Amino acid sequence: MTNDEATQGFLKEKTIIYCDIMKMTYDKEADAAYISLREIKAGEVEKTKNLGSDISIDFGKNNTIIGIEILSASKNLSKKELSKAQSIYA
Repeated sequence: MTNDEATQGFLKEKTIIYCDIMKMTYDKEADAAYISLREIKAGEVEKTKNLGSDISIDFGKNNTIIGIEILSASKNLSKKELSKAQSIYA
């Protein structure tokens, strides 16, 4: 399975993931949210796949998804979800 096929499958299927280390951060100034699926170390992102203008998926070793960036977060996520995110201050 290619990376593109894996990404398309990821978006088509409704998947619910419960994880104690998953977290979402939100930068209000940039209106950008980032969902990290686990602790991500500096330099660990090996590749980023853009899925349109507002969503990018970060991959680590072995093409594993480690994070998702959402631009225009206030338009793409509910206020309830954004209120749960950890704020990032410049």
